[in-house]
Amino acid sequence: MDTTLNNILFVDCCARRVSRTRRLARRLLSHLDGDITRLGLYSENIKPADENDIARRDKGDEEITKYARQLAAANEIVIAAPYWDLSFPSALKVWLEQTSVVGVTFAYGENGVPAGLCRAKRVFYVTTAGGRIFDASYGEGYVKALFSMFGINEFYEFSAENLDIYGADEEKIMSEAEERIDGFFAKKRVSVAAALIWDNDRFMICQRPENKKRGLLWEFAGGKREAGETLEETLVRECREELNVTVRPTGVYASLTHEYPDITVDLTLYNAVITEGVPQMLEHNDIKWITRDQIDGFEFCPADKEILERLKNDR
Repeated sequence: MDTTLNNILFVDCCARRVSRTRRLARRLLSHLDGDITRLGLYSENIKPADENDIARRDKGDEEITKYARQLAAANEIVIAAPYWDLSFPSALKVWLEQTSVVGVTFAYGENGVPAGLCRAKRVFYVTTAGGRIFDASYGEGYVKALFSMFGINEFYEFSAENLDIYGADEEKIMSEAEERIDGFFAKKRVSVAAALIWDNDRFMICQRPENKKRGLLWEFAGGKREAGETLEETLVRECREELNVTVRPTGVYASLTHEYPDITVDLTLYNAVITEGVPQMLEHNDIKWITRDQIDGFEFCPADKEILERLKNDR
């Protein structure tokens, strides 16, 4: 990696001078190559936008949009935010408010659908909790959704929980979290683009060849990103190679990371339409078109199961 080109933005939302969350974040940062810019939110004293700030932002005032421009220019982002009161500290929410600027971090496309303008490919979210993190949707889930709107679909979360529960071995919990971070960077990882293709109320699934890992399990068409490709280019190439069809991605349906024993898979599933050709079994053992109600009748690759649960509930 050319470190002169890798700009890492470290958003430090830790109020305490000695912070367990910051400790984990620094462990993660030690694995990244590049120039690190630390943004200490409590030192910045960022305030919620008032009417005057909103007017200045709408006019493109450089001072009021500086955080948005800093975020848009970053290649990688690391956020350290402890888990308080079922969410993250309010300082992070204010920073997120200041970075949500039309024309800088996102823009509105056709039919008012947001399109991301940020350069970064991935975000790392680090948190710790004295108790249990009961519902991620109030914390990292919100941040993940917002960054997806900014065009950053690779989102990785690392946490240490139950640190202050009576009898807890705090150092052991922290060490185990650090080991998970180390393992993340040690294991081979691949980026995969897959296609969610519909035919009325049915979508296409493919059965893996018997002689491959996870043989005969079902999956979405797609495959690994090659060097120099965007994920959209990967999707088009893989569908041509596997199915002899040309597809057009129409947006991200879901993105997730799944840890297999041998590999880490960063999966991005795109809504896609076939613009040319009829699907053929060039690589797969079988191809089927199924409805949501038929999902439970097939054994899918583990990485797809979270997406399939969402599909069953999207009506």
